[in-house]
Amino acid sequence: MNNTALCIVPVAPIRKEPRQEAEITSQLLFGEAVELISNHGEWVEVICTYDGYAGFCMRNQLTDVDAAIAMQDQVPLVNTWSGVIFVNEAPMHVPLGSAVPGLQSGESTWGSYRIK
Repeated sequence: MNNTALCIVPVAPIRKEPRQEAEITSQLLFGEAVELISNHGEWVEVICTYDGYAGFCMRNQLTDVDAAIAMQDQVPLVNTWSGVIFVNEAPMHVPLGSAVPGLQSGESTWGSYRIK
């Protein structure tokens, strides 16, 4: 398992336990990086690289990336209340503060996802 991933949905809850009914302890915004700790079926235990919060996230809300992309020092951020990002040519509204690591010439590739 690659140990670095990015959030590929607008907002992903981080839960105390690997189940939908568990308490939400934090959240990831689109483009936020996590360290993958262990697999739990459709869940994965993560540590958020930005603030160090740990918990469980649905695996399908993350995409594996090279650590060099996820850990960039200066990352473009969405600076409007609701920005539009294109993920594999489909528009996605993402919240203020969402990150777009690896952006070069207006595009980035995160695993199987092309971001514009």
